[in-house]
This record gives sequence, C-alpha cells and structure tokens, in this order.
Amino acid sequence: MIVLLNPNNTPQLNLATEECYLSEGQSFQNAAMIWQNQPSVIVGRYQNTMEEICYPLVREMGLPVVRRLSGGGAVYHDLGNVNFTFFHLLRGESDFSIRALVEPIVEALRFIGVPAEQTGRNDITVEGKKISGNAQYLSGDRFLHHGTILFRTDLDLMGEVLQADPEKFLSKGVKSIRSRVANVSDFLKEEMPVEEFCAILMQHIAGKNPLEAVAYFKDHYEKILKIARERYFLQSWNYGVSPPYNFRNSKVFPFGKVETRLNIREGRIENIKVYGDFLPTVDTLAFENRLEGKLYEENEFFAILSNEAPCVTFIRDLGMTVQDFIELAFGYGGEKAPSQGPAGKGIS
Repeated sequence: MIVLLNPNNTPQLNLATEECYLSEGQSFQNAAMIWQNQPSVIVGRYQNTMEEICYPLVREMGLPVVRRLSGGGAVYHDLGNVNFTFFHLLRGESDFSIRALVEPIVEALRFIGVPAEQTGRNDITVEGKKISGNAQYLSGDRFLHHGTILFRTDLDLMGEVLQADPEKFLSKGVKSIRSRVANVSDFLKEEMPVEEFCAILMQHIAGKNPLEAVAYFKDHYEKILKIARERYFLQSWNYGVSPPYNFRNSKVFPFGKVETRLNIREGRIENIKVYGDFLPTVDTLAFENRLEGKLYEENEFFAILSNEAPCVTFIRDLGMTVQDFIELAFGYGGEKAPSQGPAGKGIS
C-alpha cells in the first residue's frame, strides 16, 4: 500500500493534493495520505461559510478558510491536528463502510494506550468524547475517505473560531454539530511528539504491506498548484458557493441605531436594506443599488464605499466611516435587531 506523509502545511494545496490523487485512478488506488495544516478552518461542501465561523476573529488572525469537496461540518485545523485520507477504487457499497476504513486508525490509537472506538455514523470517540470526524467524496468509480484526529489541538481557539452568531443568519446550509471533543494527548500516560504518532499511524494503515516511499507530491506539484489556483485559493469557492442566506446586524452609533439586512447568493449581494432614524441627503435606495450584485467581500465594499459618489455622500451624512459600515455589514459586534420597517425584496 502507498502511504504518503505529505510534508506540506498549506490547506489550499493539501485539499488540491487530495483532488489530484483522487483523479489518478488505477495508478493511485488503495493508497493513503497523512497530512497536517497550518491553523485554518475547513468547511463542508454544502455549508454557509459565514455561518460557521467567527468572521471577525478569523480575519484578525489571518486564518485561511477553505471549502473541501466532501460534505459534513466545519473543522479547525492546526499542527496539533493530524489528517488522514484514503483513496479507493469503488467496487461495491461495502467499500463505503466507515467502520472498516477507520479500523486501522482505531487500532493505532489503542496501540498507544488510548481506548478509542468507532461510534455513531462517522466519529471516533474516547470515553464519550469525540477525537475524530470523517467524511467521504465520490467521483466516478473513485472515492476518498478522510478524517481528522485531534492529537494536540488548541481546543480553546477551536471553540472561538467555530463560533458564529446564529441569530444573525438564516440559511439552508448544513449546520455543524458541536460535539464534546478532546485531544488524544489527554489520554496518553507519557508525552508523545505528533511526529511519532504519525509514524505509528502510517504503520497501522499499511498493515502487513511494506510502506512505499514515493515522491507523488513533488512529481505532481504543477497539477496540484493548478487545481489549488482554480478552486481552493478562490474566494468564489470558499465563500461564494455557500447556500443562499440572509444576514442581519445592527449597531448603535452616537447619532443613533443603524440596521443592515442582506440577502447573499453565490457570494454576491442579491439585496441589501439599510434602516435607521438617520437623515441622509442621498436616497437610501441609491446607496443600496450601488451594492446590489457586488461581491460580499470587504475589499469590494471598501472600494465602492470610498469611491462611488452616492456611497461616499451617504456614509458621510450618517456620520460613519467606511470601516464603520463594513464592520456593521460583516457582523463585527453589534446586536440582533427586532424586525422593523418594510422588508426589502426577499429580506426578512
């Protein structure tokens, strides 16, 4: 069996590596990869990205947020987290058995003295606490099965990063299920470097088969980079393919309260309404029209609000700065406002 230890820590490249190897067909079947990411958030294929993360904190920390091919919930990665991926040629429904696929993972954990067990649909737990989640993706006659192992992850930061305000969002996206979690290291009798655990994990995955040392990552780098540039580095993939959703936020300024309501579809502003007891010289509708159809992205907002005449005047008349409005529209602080005034098209 081919078992790769991927040395790269860039999440966009690692997800592109999975996609690249999945497409290799016969030349890369019955294979596995062990890998880690720098601190980042990986969201499921069908999730609303903004609903899953604490966006202000993610932005402040500069954390990459990347959408994967498989479904499931959002996860936080760092160098204390170990990821594994299996690549298989599909022969029958039994190939999808999560229990069979994660068996070597469970065995490796028990080998180091951690009483792990496969529970529920796709989890590995220890004493009732989740240490691993799994997901799958099918492409033609090939499928990948991947999962995370919380070995020595910063669980406090994970809890903060994956904490969006549910009252600000209404969407049809798949919500992440928050579970009681723990690190593998919490159950070890002696300290173990994550590198040693990765080596043990590789041996258990290989089983009786010798580990094959191959230079797949190096040999496929150009293809991997192309996939990453065309998908995983794109704002339109990581945020834009989120299911349609509504966002609302309000904030009290020295001059009064301002509320924003937005409908977002495919990463663009379908509708926006601004409410408040302000008296601008520019019609609110003219301001809203300038933003509708634009990318729901901070740099886009900044360029429009700073340069387009109706927007510049509207912001000035309100006594706000451009940054004030951006923070309001992207959920920095604020409070949930009660419904008031006429709703915009499709906004509630």
